[in-house]
Amino acid sequence: MFNDKNLDSFLDQFNYDIRISGNARWIDQKCTPDVVCIIADCILNYVEHDENLEFSTKEIWDSSYAKEVSDLFSKPDVHSVNAQNEYDKFFQQPMELLAYSGVLSKEKKGNRNIYSVKNVELLSYIAVRERNALKFLTHYIKHVLSDSDLYDYFETFLDNPNVNNFSKLKSVFEKFTIKYTSINTEVECRRIFTKILNPLAFDVKSYGTESGRLSSQKIIYDQLMYNRLNFRDLYTNKPKDITRNEHEPTLSEKLKLERFWKYNSNKAKKLLRKFNDEFFDSISEHHDDLANSEATHIHHIFPEALYPVISGSIENLIALSPSQHLNRAHPLGKTQEVNRDYQYLLLISKTSKIRDNLAQDSIPQIYDFDKLKEVLAVGLDDENVYEIPETRGKQGERPYAFGRPSSGGGSAAYPCKNYGQSRFHAVYYYGDFDPNDMRRDVTCTVTGSTGDGSEKIIPFTMGSVANNGGIALNKWDENRQANPWVIKSRQAGINTPYMRFSDIILMLAEVKAALGDDASAKQYLSMVRNRAFASTSEANVDGFISKCGSVLDAVLEERKLEFGGEGIRRYDLIRNNKLGMAIDNFHKRTSAMISDLKSKGYHTFDNGNTISSYIWVKKVNPADFGVNYRLTTTCTDKTNPVLFPGWRGQNDDWASVAASNGTSTKNLTAGNVTNLAIKGLFEYIDPNGSEAKALEADGYTKQPWGAKIVELENEYNSYVFNGYIAGEAPIYLIPYHPDVIKNSNGVLTNGYGFGQE
Repeated sequence: MFNDKNLDSFLDQFNYDIRISGNARWIDQKCTPDVVCIIADCILNYVEHDENLEFSTKEIWDSSYAKEVSDLFSKPDVHSVNAQNEYDKFFQQPMELLAYSGVLSKEKKGNRNIYSVKNVELLSYIAVRERNALKFLTHYIKHVLSDSDLYDYFETFLDNPNVNNFSKLKSVFEKFTIKYTSINTEVECRRIFTKILNPLAFDVKSYGTESGRLSSQKIIYDQLMYNRLNFRDLYTNKPKDITRNEHEPTLSEKLKLERFWKYNSNKAKKLLRKFNDEFFDSISEHHDDLANSEATHIHHIFPEALYPVISGSIENLIALSPSQHLNRAHPLGKTQEVNRDYQYLLLISKTSKIRDNLAQDSIPQIYDFDKLKEVLAVGLDDENVYEIPETRGKQGERPYAFGRPSSGGGSAAYPCKNYGQSRFHAVYYYGDFDPNDMRRDVTCTVTGSTGDGSEKIIPFTMGSVANNGGIALNKWDENRQANPWVIKSRQAGINTPYMRFSDIILMLAEVKAALGDDASAKQYLSMVRNRAFASTSEANVDGFISKCGSVLDAVLEERKLEFGGEGIRRYDLIRNNKLGMAIDNFHKRTSAMISDLKSKGYHTFDNGNTISSYIWVKKVNPADFGVNYRLTTTCTDKTNPVLFPGWRGQNDDWASVAASNGTSTKNLTAGNVTNLAIKGLFEYIDPNGSEAKALEADGYTKQPWGAKIVELENEYNSYVFNGYIAGEAPIYLIPYHPDVIKNSNGVLTNGYGFGQE
């Protein structure tokens, strides 16, 4: 089995200079990752019993295995009279690419091109999955362009993707191709230009080309594929004004997808079984008392029927003994039922196997860390392992006590009153979250709800509901329920999470770090941190660890960011004897912030975030800012004062919700003027400057922000952890409850620097 680390060493063997070869077909229209992957698989199947077999294009497409291509890519039957030209392109173009790259050999015999496999390991690697094929194509394209002295032009564009650089690049490529190859028209050049530029653009998360022009957005994975139908997109990109049933794929699309998933699932199972047999003597990948025979069963951790989109991912497959599979994974052999407790044990075992595979070079690396993240994202879409159930209309204390605040009143309020007693200090909101961390706005909010379905800023005055208290917890927002209407407070029915899978992963990271296994700890830390950012470069795990001082400290810091407002930070600090240091650090940072607010009117934290004495707000209709919804999610445009910060606003249609429940809508704001546009929340605006004057002329009002923290300095600094005396503390996994200490009559002590009462 080939390893993607070997790609460059393989490609370095050859000179791909187009100026020498004159080969115009080193890449072509049909050379997309999914097509190259499946053609490689068809070839492998054809030579399965004899790797030295010679074959033509027609012999591959005439093979029984190639019938899958007809199904998966909606092609005419391979034996159709009208199909010959289409299949000639569909099979021949990838085979020509594989021959030019050196994966296949090609020889002209009569009027036919005859091929044979030159590197079966690399061909197998390409055939495993589309992402492997994409890696191969990306490396191959770079080598061809570099050998042809073209890559610098592409790199210049990718570093600065604008219309001018795009036109220059396209012109250079067209002139080069026409000069050195048999292609003699610009139109034909442009057909293959897309197949060259877009994989490179995706690799560096840059813009590429679509419809012959500079793309309007950064290139995404699905744009690279020939078969671009994507199950998750079909369901997750549902417009708000149509039903889910209306948005579902057509029956033919569903059948096509089902065939595609089944094909990939079978291929992945075959790969894992072969790999486990060859390198691990057919031993089960999960060790328990039933791992007492060969692992002949390949099991989907997240069931194939429920999660078809990841059914073909080997990261979602685990090799088990028959007893493990039929007695534990599926209770009593009922394959339609899943033992959830066992499922999570299997997932942890598989994650460990993947980590070990990626960390060593002694055996082939068959796993992909990005694919693991995708499996976890899909399978753990609701990642709560355990929840405390709440019944709508009867229970739901958490949103009321700790969720996004609302200053609503009784049953005529939208939404009901929520006190929102969990509040965050400014140093956490501004100083701890990286500006690109998508969890910040999910965790914290600077706005709450009124009783008329409107949004309001929460000032740093003392108090509760949405009128006072400052930055609030945002993880429980009644606006976001499928049916947001709750007649009474404390009856939202939103479950309380007790344990999340990210908690399990970070606990494992903490254990590994405590044992000195920093490499494993970093791997687990990355699983959680990378998903919180748009890219791994933004997550910058290495830089994060360096800033924190150690892997263990980075894990604890990550837990602070991941579980903000969930009530476990204190225990994390006590368990690691870091409570005193955390309290001391809080006071130092808060004091520095208040000092700057007093002297300069703003304070900038080490991460670049700035808190100012004043902000400017304006009540608006989101549509006036190009936003066709009222309840926002992840910010897509930081320049838009309605979208930034994200995860705020109001339910899209409180009026209809109220009316359907027979409740008066007279209090609802007319014209959807319900959201807040906010300026100056993360940047300093001089209250006496021209920008402030322009904002106020445009209807914005100046709102005290950091100025209130200065005014209430004692409340926000001096009185916080009042009476704490730093010192050594015992290490308890779970600290004693205060009542236990109090009732022990001095026998037990908390030992953490606080009084006993």
